[in-house]
Parts: sequence; structure tokens; C-alpha cells
Amino acid sequence: MPEYVMQKKELAQAALKLRDVLCVAKEDFLKEGCPGSAGCVDYALELLNPILDLCIAKKLEESFYFTAYMGRIMGDHLGYSKYSAILV
Repeated sequence: MPEYVMQKKELAQAALKLRDVLCVAKEDFLKEGCPGSAGCVDYALELLNPILDLCIAKKLEESFYFTAYMGRIMGDHLGYSKYSAILV
């Protein structure tokens, strides 16, 4: 198994930036009259916040497959019919 070097300072900066970008996106969706899209951003933030909080606090101790995690949570989210209707 490969050895990873955790760059906690860089992870904290990236987590802050991702949270900021998602919050701006939510505000933009609301301004444009797209509450469904803003709701999707809220949902993504709800699921990401525990990981973002760990990164920002520089307490994430083990690497994990972030892309698989995101694909899973967003796939589950978009699989619900009430959210699928938003995308149509």
C-alpha cells in the first residue's frame, strides 16, 4: 500500500476554499431564482461539512478516496425522485 504524506495546511486551505465556493454558488442560485439548485448545494454542504471541518482543524489523520465518497453521496442524493425532478 502506498504511503501518503498528509499536507494538513494545504488541506485546510482547500477545504476553506471549497466551502466558500459552495456558499457563493448557493447565494448565486438563490439570486437567480433556482431554489432547487440551492437546496442541492445545501445537501452537499451537509454531507461534506464533517470532512471539511476535520481538514480545516488539521485533524484528518488518514487519507481516503474522496472522489468515491462524493460520487456515492451525490449519486444517492440524485437518485431520490424529488431531486431528480429538479434536474429535468
